[in-house]
Amino acid sequence: MALSDGEKRLIDHQFYDVINPANVFAAKQAQADPVKYLRGISAGPYSIASDGKNLQEASDYWRKLADARLLQLEKKINSAHERKMQRARLAERWLLDDQPVNHAALYRKMSIGEWRAMFAEWGEDHPQKGRYENGRGDKHILFKKAFEYTNTKNYRLWFSTSLMKCRKFDNVNATQSDDVIMRFWFSETAKDRFSRTGMLPHKQRGVQNNPDVVAWHREEFAEEEPNIDSTEVMKNRLALPMVGGHEVKRHYNLGFTSNQEDWLKRTCVSAEPMY
Repeated sequence: MALSDGEKRLIDHQFYDVINPANVFAAKQAQADPVKYLRGISAGPYSIASDGKNLQEASDYWRKLADARLLQLEKKINSAHERKMQRARLAERWLLDDQPVNHAALYRKMSIGEWRAMFAEWGEDHPQKGRYENGRGDKHILFKKAFEYTNTKNYRLWFSTSLMKCRKFDNVNATQSDDVIMRFWFSETAKDRFSRTGMLPHKQRGVQNNPDVVAWHREEFAEEEPNIDSTEVMKNRLALPMVGGHEVKRHYNLGFTSNQEDWLKRTCVSAEPMY
């Protein structure tokens, strides 16, 4: 025999007004033993639990209420946790941007294999402290070897103006525990050399398959719209001052193809490992 509307209202009152489980633990307790709580309900001359009148239907209805409350509380907790995580991620991105930038210094996180290929003329297995000066003593930084190390169509050698970003970068498919971060110093900034005609936002249509341009992006930095595809926005970001508060958006990442290898080779002054 189905519960009457009046009996449902009594159960609703017992659950929401009397018991009112306000946390996950209390909701699980109410869910586990409905008969315990149904005993407290007086439906005229009888108790729904003690008299057994529609006890199974009442228990099922009670569990339905408890399930709904538990789901509501878990969603609330998950939403609060996600908001907290979003705030934490945004704070990290603000921190990445809240550092001075030197446009003549670009950082790259690379595997030890790529490092050995690029610095082969030094004959070392691992980078040593100090600067590797490009062209001194007939030793050169071999950017060509870096492009050959990953020999795929339109491969880009990515650098960042942010050391902190390189240190945070962790991809199980692309990074290893013995990876090294190198800081490369250039006599000319890529911003000044390419931004007028040869640098475009990475998300702009056609850029990813165009080896003639340097790709630019600010993903993972504090950007309201991280997937920037506007050249005008890119130039505005590049024109912002080097110092300032949190409203200054300045760090960025650059992807070069083998078409820019000559510029990298010609303008790179030195490189040094970051520990």
